Amino acid sequence: PTHKPNPPSLILSMESETAFKVVFSKETLLVDSASDPPLRNLLKFAQKNVPSELRRGTKEWEALSPSEKTTSDLRFIATAAAATLGGVATGLGREEADFENVLEKLHIKQGDELPIGRLFKSEGIGFGLERHRAALVKYITEALHVCPCKLLRSHPNRLVVPFGEVPKDCAFPTIFLEGKYFVVDCTANLGRLEEVSGSKHSPDSAESALPTFGDTSPRLPAMAERHVHFASPTTASTGSPTPCTPGGSPSTSPTLQRLAASVERALKGQPFLSQASAQLGRPVAYAGHRRVEPDRRRILEASYPELKTATLAFAVTVQPAAGDESPLRKKGGSAERELLAIVPAGASQDLDNLQPIVVMGTCRSTKAPISPCECIEYIFKEQPNHWRAAQLSLEGVDHLKRVGMEVWVQCLEEARTLSSGSREALIAHLTEDGPPIFNAFDASVFPTPKELLPAYEVKGTSKKALLIPHPVSALRCWNTKEQRYEVVDAQLVGAPAAGREQEWWDERMKLLQEEHALDKKLKSGSKKKKRA
Repeated sequence: PTHKPNPPSLILSMESETAFKVVFSKETLLVDSASDPPLRNLLKFAQKNVPSELRRGTKEWEALSPSEKTTSDLRFIATAAAATLGGVATGLGREEADFENVLEKLHIKQGDELPIGRLFKSEGIGFGLERHRAALVKYITEALHVCPCKLLRSHPNRLVVPFGEVPKDCAFPTIFLEGKYFVVDCTANLGRLEEVSGSKHSPDSAESALPTFGDTSPRLPAMAERHVHFASPTTASTGSPTPCTPGGSPSTSPTLQRLAASVERALKGQPFLSQASAQLGRPVAYAGHRRVEPDRRRILEASYPELKTATLAFAVTVQPAAGDESPLRKKGGSAERELLAIVPAGASQDLDNLQPIVVMGTCRSTKAPISPCECIEYIFKEQPNHWRAAQLSLEGVDHLKRVGMEVWVQCLEEARTLSSGSREALIAHLTEDGPPIFNAFDASVFPTPKELLPAYEVKGTSKKALLIPHPVSALRCWNTKEQRYEVVDAQLVGAPAAGREQEWWDERMKLLQEEHALDKKLKSGSKKKKRA
């Protein structure tokens, strides 16, 4: 086959010809067999068992074309990489949280170097995301001189490159074979080659259109340590993200500029604005847009599954249509609102025919329509760094705060109607835990995670567990105008004054205990009379 020479790249960073490192948002991945024994062992295994070595000289092998031999080797390499890092996988985007647990187990902090061999099955881990598999495929492919292989920042056949729309760090191994570019699948269909759209023309022009980890210009000077950062797009003083190339500088690629123009044209178009107007119940006009920040997107995905699979996602600011001076939001009197627009995974990928849709939810408290961008976010005291999105508006928070104390009092009142065993278990639990945080709570709006449920369930003599209110520790919401989060007061209306929480709680616990003791005494006396 005709191979295009592998150009010098910023990811080639070590003394070895094929060694490199890539800086992802959570880890700096180091791929170098010279300093990584597990990787060195895998490379030795691949050298001995790759089809071009194992089957060399056989009639069946020699009958294959050069491209068929290369494809066979790539299939073996992708399979070996996958087996080393967890096997066949189809939902790697859902495993980012699991990888964070792996980093914690390995004592790798953000930005620390992570030799890829530490993730291998032989080291007791056996877990790697798509980006780790891609890096391993690239390394082995070039170390065995199978064919040139490059890491792409995003899949070239998907509309996610210019705005960093992929919510997690990604990398894709891409080869050049017989005048075309192919992406090597290293997750599900191991070793399958997916031709890059439009790669049939000149290889040079095809490469220039592909975003890679690092600039491939031959004019780059040699460096002692060269690597590329994989970071979110930079944010100007206005708070608006600037489209970035992999190296971090604003993109000037005609392809990226064309996509940016197509997105803006679609969001300003009548079809999209008609959707937005229908959802809000009044005519609106376009005021601006930006990509959804990666951290916010990850939070919203749990409540809006369609966002997880979306090709593109934007926060679109709308304002009242011309001639309408009334604010779009009653609470706070904001003239603007922020809507979530996505291009679904199954929708048209044609740059000239993008069809974004508006994603809306329903406030669990007021039942009014709510934009995901306006959802209240919350945390529990047990997980202070894990923010979650609730389908709840600011007006809905006010309602929960107004009724919260009544619900607490009602909960304690209902304890009197429980069986003796259940009531005793509840009193013991409440007394041991002490006064709660008198903040907003609601089991359907702020559901308690499964891992925390045991602390808020009381099992008495009845089969059904009693659920104790689980208040949030903090609330926040996104300020569209200021483009930042702001704190939302979570304290219940009518809650005990600061410093009097313990006193308020002790009074009610004492009353509940006295009634329980009296009830037990009466029942005990009744049993004695019956025996007599």
